Amino acid sequence: QVGIPDAERRVTEYPFQLSGGMKQRVMIAMALAGGPKLLIADEPTTALDVTIQAQVLQLLRDTQAASGMSLLLITHDLGVVAENAHRVGVMYAGQIVEQASRAQLFARPLHPYTQKLFAALPDTARSDQPLAAIPGSVPPPGSITQGCRFAPRCDKAWPLCVEQTPEWTEVGDGQGVRCHLYEGLGTREQGLENRSESKQEQHQDFTNPLPLAPSPSLLAVKDLQVYFPIRKGILQRVAGQVKAVDGVSLEIPQGRTLALVGESGCGKTTLGKALLQLIPPTAGSVQFGGRELTGLNARALRAQRGTMQMVFQDPYASLNPKMRVAEILEEGMIALSIESDSAARQSRIDTLLDQVGLARSIKWRYPHEFSGGQRQRIAIARALAVSPQLLICDEPTSALDVSVQAQILNLLKSLQQELNLSYLFITHNLAVVEYLAHEVCVMYLGRIVERGTAEEVLRAPKHPYTQSLLSAVPRIDGKGRERIRY
Repeated sequence: QVGIPDAERRVTEYPFQLSGGMKQRVMIAMALAGGPKLLIADEPTTALDVTIQAQVLQLLRDTQAASGMSLLLITHDLGVVAENAHRVGVMYAGQIVEQASRAQLFARPLHPYTQKLFAALPDTARSDQPLAAIPGSVPPPGSITQGCRFAPRCDKAWPLCVEQTPEWTEVGDGQGVRCHLYEGLGTREQGLENRSESKQEQHQDFTNPLPLAPSPSLLAVKDLQVYFPIRKGILQRVAGQVKAVDGVSLEIPQGRTLALVGESGCGKTTLGKALLQLIPPTAGSVQFGGRELTGLNARALRAQRGTMQMVFQDPYASLNPKMRVAEILEEGMIALSIESDSAARQSRIDTLLDQVGLARSIKWRYPHEFSGGQRQRIAIARALAVSPQLLICDEPTSALDVSVQAQILNLLKSLQQELNLSYLFITHNLAVVEYLAHEVCVMYLGRIVERGTAEEVLRAPKHPYTQSLLSAVPRIDGKGRERIRY
C-alpha cells in the first residue's frame, strides 16, 4: 500500500538495507497498521521525491476516506498543505498565530508571518530578484515573555507589538489571527506607518550578468558509467551489476546552474560523487577546465580537489560535532595547503563568514549551537574555503523550512553573481529548480532522459517520465494568488 516494490523480499530486510524514502514509507505503514482514529503525520514526505510523495499522500487520503481517520499533518511544504488540508494552523515560536480554512488562508493570509511564508516561495517570476526571506531566526522558547513573538522580525511592528501580547482575534467565517493589526487596540494603518522605521530587507538584483553567447564548458562529462558488482554466495562471486550511472553526458558552463532532478535511487548522488572522483567511474570521461580527471593518480587528484566541492543534504550530519566552526573551515585549507600561516587562514575564515551572512564571532562555537539554516551556511562556507569554481549541491535545502530555504537560495544566487561560481544542483524540489537553474537534466534509472533550459523542461516537458514528475508536484492555487505552474 505504501509503494514499496518487491514487498515479499523487502519485509525480511533490515532498515539499513532501505533507502531514506523506503524507511519513511515503512514508518507510515507501521502507523496505519493499527487502524488509528487519529494519525499525527510529522513531516511525512520531507525525505521523499515528488512521485513517492504523491503516492504517500494519496494513501493517507484513501485511508482517511475509507476509515474516517482524522489527520494532523505537520509540514513546511505549502504545496502539500494546499492539496491535502481542510483547515490550516500557522505556528510560530510555540503559538498558533493564524488559523483558517485552506481556501481562506491561501486566498487572504492575514498574519505578517504567514504573508512572509508565501512571499518566500520560489518561482520563475521572481528568479531575477531575491526571495522574501525572513531576517533573523525563531527565538528560543521562553526568551520572549511579553509582546508579540514575531515582532523582532516583523516589518509591520510598532511599539505596541513589543509592549503587549496580542490576543486571539476572530475575523469571521472561522478565521482567526493573533496580531495587533486586527484588534481594537491598534489599526493596520498604525502598523504600516512604522514600516519605514523598521529594518528593511536589502534588495539585490539577481539578473544574470553573463552574455547570452554560449560560454566554454567548465565541466564536460561524456558517457559516464558507474557500475557496482552484485556479489552472492560464500565466495562472494560477482552475479551481476547495478548500473547506478549508465552513460551520462552533460556540460556546465562557467557561472551557470545545471539542475539534476529525478526520483530517489535514480543515481543523482552517485553521479555527483563520481564527478568528484569520490567514487571511481567504471567508464567514461570527466573533464574539468579541459583536464581529464578520470584515471588521475592520488597526488594529481589532490591538486584538483580545491576546484570542485560538495554541499551535502543534511546540515546536522555533515558537520563534525566535535569541531568548532573555525576548525571546520580551516580543515580544508590545511589539507590543500591554502594560505601560508594560521593568521592568514583566520583572516580568510572571517571573510568567508561575511560572505555567507554569519557573524565573525560565531567561529569559536560548535555546530549544535546553530539552527539548520545557519549550519547549512557553515557548510557552504566550508566548501568555499578552498576557492572552488564548481559546487555540487546535493539537496541542500530539503531539510529546511520555506523561510530558511529562501535565505539559502538567496545566498547561492548572490555568491554565484559575486564569484562567478558554477552549480550542479541535485534536487527533487522542482519549485527550487524553477527559481535557481538555467538548465535542467532529468535522470531516470541512471540515464539522462531529458535536458534543456529550465523554461523548456518545466513548461513543455517532452519525455513521459518528466511529465509524470511534474504532474506529481503539489500546486498552490488560491483566489487572488498567483499559481505556481510547472
